[in-house]
Amino acid sequence: MSHEIFKLPAGLPTPSMDVDTSDADIIRRGRGLFGPEFSTALALCALDAWLDANDREFRRWSALFNKLRN
Repeated sequence: MSHEIFKLPAGLPTPSMDVDTSDADIIRRGRGLFGPEFSTALALCALDAWLDANDREFRRWSALFNKLRN
């Protein structure tokens, strides 16, 4: 049975495993996307992970948030 609901709509780029996910790249791209609100976006990601009891993701977003402060 095909699960059409899980397919990306036509025309959208497909996810790539070649994306740089280093902290520096995430911060650079996030600042480009969110501008001065990037720290708020990171805090919300950390809060969402904490509410989901996802400790690994919470630590990741929190670490990125702390790097912005330094």
